[in-house]
Amino acid sequence: TKRYKPVYEQIKGWKCSTKDATCWDSLPENAQHYLNRLASVLETPIPMISTGPERGSIICRL
Repeated sequence: TKRYKPVYEQIKGWKCSTKDATCWDSLPENAQHYLNRLASVLETPIPMISTGPERGSIICRL
């Protein structure tokens, strides 16, 4: 069996809302960095991001 060691990383947050974001470039820079880092750690792309409860509150990043 493999032994895993937890890794703790601090990533800067953002104070503005992402609710009105309609494309990747309209997300706060730190939100973009967080999602890129998450995709890197998980070794999988993140093609869609929900920015709110409404059906159309989705950013597609294909």
